[in-house]
Amino acid sequence: MLIQISKVNLRSNLLILLISLTAVPSFSELVNLPTNLPLEFQITSEEEFKAELSSRLIPLSVWIQQMNSEPIDFICLGETHDQKFREFYASKVFSALRIDTLALEETAAVLKERLTKEADASTFSFLGADMKPVLEAAKKLNPNLRIVGVEATDLEKKQIATDKSGNKLSRDGYIAHHIVELLEPNKRTLALYGSLHCGTRSIGLGFTAPFYKLLQQNTTHRPGMKNLTTLFQENYSSILRLYVDSFELAKEDMVLVNPLSIDMRLYNYRADLFNELNNYEFIILPKANYLPADPNEK
Repeated sequence: MLIQISKVNLRSNLLILLISLTAVPSFSELVNLPTNLPLEFQITSEEEFKAELSSRLIPLSVWIQQMNSEPIDFICLGETHDQKFREFYASKVFSALRIDTLALEETAAVLKERLTKEADASTFSFLGADMKPVLEAAKKLNPNLRIVGVEATDLEKKQIATDKSGNKLSRDGYIAHHIVELLEPNKRTLALYGSLHCGTRSIGLGFTAPFYKLLQQNTTHRPGMKNLTTLFQENYSSILRLYVDSFELAKEDMVLVNPLSIDMRLYNYRADLFNELNNYEFIILPKANYLPADPNEK
């Protein structure tokens, strides 16, 4: 779950978190715990969770090298529609990650027309922020890059809104269908997509199966399909980010590898952490100065 908070609330929440870790007596100090409780009823320490996260964090540059050397057909790269974050992606991800096709949240016809008309423009406004740095970085590294729109068309959206039988695809379903049509043998497609849509399980978006599961159903014959996302969006903070910052683990741009397999006991079955860690195969953790600027900051 992502929690919308202001700058003041963020500091307050972080302060409360730190107090709960340092000032409040632990459960074991308040009562005498039985020694024969099953593991699932025992409370783990913050140090155990910190050690687990630390063991799974690798530098972003190393992760990209690994991705470039593996036969991965599809990456769902979650983004926040924020200028600062797009600049981070341009300089640190698209300048180094090799891809053959870039799929964006616009219809194929509209995106093709815009790319032609605005080819020489200094900016490319897209979902509220400039996409030009991303496009230029991706094309510089991948000269033969295809840039294709995969958004549901107006007709498809109308079908979504009017159909009551449950047989029509959701918006995510149509986008997944359009992406499947782009996939080619030995070619890598990357969808730059809103972060929450890249989840590996349902999180309340769309009306049918989530985007990623629809892709899995249509690409089971393709080896190495991977999913990647990030959870940091404008005006939002994640519980995972608060933990990583309090543990001082992200001293450089990092990637948390395979959070899906982290034992829930290590974070004491916290539902908010489960919603993040158990929904993505990789999570990018940029340095704090790459996070979106607080609009309330004077």
